[in-house]
Amino acid sequence: VTTGYCVDLTSATINLRDNLTALTAAHLSVGRVTFDIKKNSGSFAAPANGEVSIAGAVVSIHPDKIGVGNHELRFTYTDNNTCVQTSSAVAIVVHALPDPNFTGLSAEYCVDNGLVTFVPRNGTTVINDLNNVTYSINTNSGGWVDNPGSINVNVGANTVTFNPATAGVGTHQIRFTYTDVNGCVKISTPETTVIHALPQPAFTIAGNITAYCRDAASPALT
Repeated sequence: VTTGYCVDLTSATINLRDNLTALTAAHLSVGRVTFDIKKNSGSFAAPANGEVSIAGAVVSIHPDKIGVGNHELRFTYTDNNTCVQTSSAVAIVVHALPDPNFTGLSAEYCVDNGLVTFVPRNGTTVINDLNNVTYSINTNSGGWVDNPGSINVNVGANTVTFNPATAGVGTHQIRFTYTDVNGCVKISTPETTVIHALPQPAFTIAGNITAYCRDAASPALT
C-alpha cells in the first residue's frame, strides 16, 4: 500500500496476501475478507460509503471517499481451513489539495501598460518554488494556453510578470496550476482582466489648407 494519496484520487489498488501468497478472486469471495479502517485516531470500524471495494481479484481503496487525514487499514482473512487472522494495520495518509491563488492582476489595463507583477500563493503562503507553478491564459474565450509569452515565470529570480502589450487587446482569463510537496495538484480560480486599445487621436484643418498668410483668420480644427 502506498501510504500517501491526494484526496481527489478516486481509486488505488492494494495487494492482499496470505503470508507470501497473493489472494485470488476465490479467496476474496463470499466474505472471506473483511476490512476495518481507523480514521484520524478514531476506532477501527467497517468501511462505509465505498471507502474500500473488491471486484474479482482487484481490491481498491478510494481516497476521495476516505477523506483527508491519517488513517489505518487492516483486513481479516478466513482461509480454506476456516482459520481466521487479522493483518497488521497499514498507515494511509490522505492529503488535502493545495489552495492556489495569486494577487497583482487589475481588472483592466491600457495596452501600453508596463510589466505587472504577480504573487502566487498556496493559501496565504507565498510560493517560493516556481518550478511547481504553470501559468495559463485564455484570451477572448479562445481556449487555455500554458506558458504564454505574456507571462514570464522566472524561477531563478523567483518572480512572475505579466506583459499586457504582449497579451494584446481583449478579455483575458489567467490562472495557474500548482503541484505541492505531496504531489497534489490544483488549478487556481481564473482571474479576469480587460486590456484596452489606445485611442487614436487625429485632427483635420477646415478646407485642408496647409499654408496661411500671417494675418489670416484662425482656421477651424475638426
